Amino acid sequence: MYTSQQIIGDYMISIGMRHYFEDLLLQYKVDMAFWAHYHSYERTCQVNNTICQKGAPIHIVVGTAGKELDTEPHWKFSWSEFYMNAYGYGRVTVHDRHSLLWEWIKVDEEGARLVDSVLLEK
Repeated sequence: MYTSQQIIGDYMISIGMRHYFEDLLLQYKVDMAFWAHYHSYERTCQVNNTICQKGAPIHIVVGTAGKELDTEPHWKFSWSEFYMNAYGYGRVTVHDRHSLLWEWIKVDEEGARLVDSVLLEK
């Protein structure tokens, strides 16, 4: 639903997805939404209608484990907090019923290392 990668056709589809699904994610109090399709990594702020706001979902595009990476550049949007065109994988750790940690680990010839994370607390 949220991608800043410069692929016009797919970007237009993401706008349509926001139109049809964003209110449902808010209605059902979704904290974090995982998406794929792009072969890159991107994480948003808590975002609703392209505006960062507390209580909205964080959107994560994580399609970085295998296929060749998408190399298109990214537009600079205020809701896009982190993006990278690199191989890697995500990890979710549930600490307790009030906190969840999302981590993205980049993997390359130098090994695996944590490069992005966000902690959700309720």
